[in-house]
Amino acid sequence: MVKIGVISDTHDNQIAIKDAIRIFREGGVELVFHCGDFIAPFSVKALFKFPLRLVFGNNDGEKRIIRQLVDQQQQCKLEDVLLAEEIHGKRIAMTHGHHPNVLDLALESGVYDIVLSGHNHEKMSESLPNGTVHVNPGEAGGWLKGSPSVAIIDLETMVVDFKDIQLS
Repeated sequence: MVKIGVISDTHDNQIAIKDAIRIFREGGVELVFHCGDFIAPFSVKALFKFPLRLVFGNNDGEKRIIRQLVDQQQQCKLEDVLLAEEIHGKRIAMTHGHHPNVLDLALESGVYDIVLSGHNHEKMSESLPNGTVHVNPGEAGGWLKGSPSVAIIDLETMVVDFKDIQLS
């Protein structure tokens, strides 16, 4: 596995989710990380086309049902606040970002090669002095900033490629 897709803050926008799936397929993504605020179970189910990693955000509802859905999928994992996993030799942590102390600790620890977050709806990629790369894919739903996006990360080259979602 070389490429991962990163999405956040879909906020039930099914058109955006559908286009994100297209982008991930065309980009050769094999695993998708969702940084939270998917909102409802049907938004999570739409992403089951890929192996999936998820964390809850501050707006997610029906958590019990979402957890049951994810638990029924063999290649999906869900954590409440922080998910950490090694993929293709890279240590990856993901949190929504609404617990700033959790995000700050993950970023400052130097334990992770990549830290993924969402919450503020602003896409960004920055390399920290400790070697950690922090990536926020921006908002996929497009409700707040109006420029929906996702990110694809090549784990071999560590190149982060932001892709715009089409809402029409």
